[in-house]
Amino acid sequence: MIFGMVHYRPKARVGWMFSIAALLLCLAGYLARGQTQLFELQDSPVPDILTASAYAALFGSLIGFVRPHRCGWTADHFLDIALVAVCGLLASWTMLSWPVLANAAQVGPNEVVMAVYPMLDTVLVAVLMHWMLTREPQGIALTMVETGVGMVILCDLAVSLDTAGLTRLGDRYALVPFFIGLGLFGVAALHPTMVKIGAHVDYLERSRHRAIVIGVVLIVAAAVPPVRLSADGFDRWVIAGLLALLLLTLLARSERSRQREIRAQHLADHDALTGLPNRSALLRSLSAQPATVSVLFIDLDDFKAVNDRYGHEAGDDLLVEVGARLRASLRRSDTLGRYGGDEFVVVAPVDRADALVLADRMRAQLAAPFVLRDGSRLAVSASIGIATSAAGLTRDNLVRYADRAMYAVKASRRAGVAAYDLERYPDRSGPTWVSIG
Repeated sequence: MIFGMVHYRPKARVGWMFSIAALLLCLAGYLARGQTQLFELQDSPVPDILTASAYAALFGSLIGFVRPHRCGWTADHFLDIALVAVCGLLASWTMLSWPVLANAAQVGPNEVVMAVYPMLDTVLVAVLMHWMLTREPQGIALTMVETGVGMVILCDLAVSLDTAGLTRLGDRYALVPFFIGLGLFGVAALHPTMVKIGAHVDYLERSRHRAIVIGVVLIVAAAVPPVRLSADGFDRWVIAGLLALLLLTLLARSERSRQREIRAQHLADHDALTGLPNRSALLRSLSAQPATVSVLFIDLDDFKAVNDRYGHEAGDDLLVEVGARLRASLRRSDTLGRYGGDEFVVVAPVDRADALVLADRMRAQLAAPFVLRDGSRLAVSASIGIATSAAGLTRDNLVRYADRAMYAVKASRRAGVAAYDLERYPDRSGPTWVSIG
């Protein structure tokens, strides 16, 4: 790996440096464990200290490789990692860790360390799985690194199964994945694509894959407690604590999902600039109104000139302020939305006479000058078209005819209000003028 770092000079070296430290510590721990067995020093803490340090370095290596993904992560992703980790901890404690402690004649530091190893592996697995599900492919070298980490974890799993008395593989076979993992790390460092590992990459959203993984681990977690129905004492408290932590994490994840759905629905129904309901939300609101309903179509006069003279940022600020003023003139039963551009639409459960009064209030709200970012004062007027269902128009036609009435005001080249009158224009050929103010 040192040769690969010197030869290819990757920009992100933190992960590789931690990888080198992890491999050296793993080898040192393995050699130290062999020496303690050779000289019958079974109580020596040196091998376990070295191995635990290797875990810390391996975790640092993963964090060094994962770090560029932080820009796309949210609390949902960390909760997903927590769910996988807690489920893994529950399975590890039940199947691997507690049997080591329960079968020991006397619980000492070595037994505690052997019980902790599977739980450390669980945390590594959670981070590794989530990382693999939130990144774009980065070449053969990264695949080798991921496989190497998986092999090291598989080695620890084999040793833990032997220690728990569930298998009889022996050190000779249990350590095979460990040496394969070491070899893969070395080969990965020699491949040219190693420069891509740890480099900044775009975050990849794979919600469906994450949901599948979480579903699988939850099924495993649900199957674990029945295995230990006879749990008592300390074992029972640990299982109960892990189950409580799993429940809290699930509740937090569920609440986050609910809040995300609410935000997504809000964004789908509201204009991003003004925060007002958008066109689709307005049409749904119109369909839910009572028999008598009026639509007021508002269009700002000469808005293009504002953008041309003061810039689009000033135009956006003006639209936001116009929306706020129009909303201040409405009742709770009225719905104001941005239809598009500088066009606003009001849906109100009123007849035409009250709609004219409402239009008068809105024009009064817009009468005061607007103050732009640069301190400029700007007078704004609006043309308003009205269509009322009681006049014989169907709801499907209300917005369309209110729009036509508004354009009739535009054509007159004077700010005002126009409303369709079917008694005067039974063929809906044009609006009748109603002068306000």
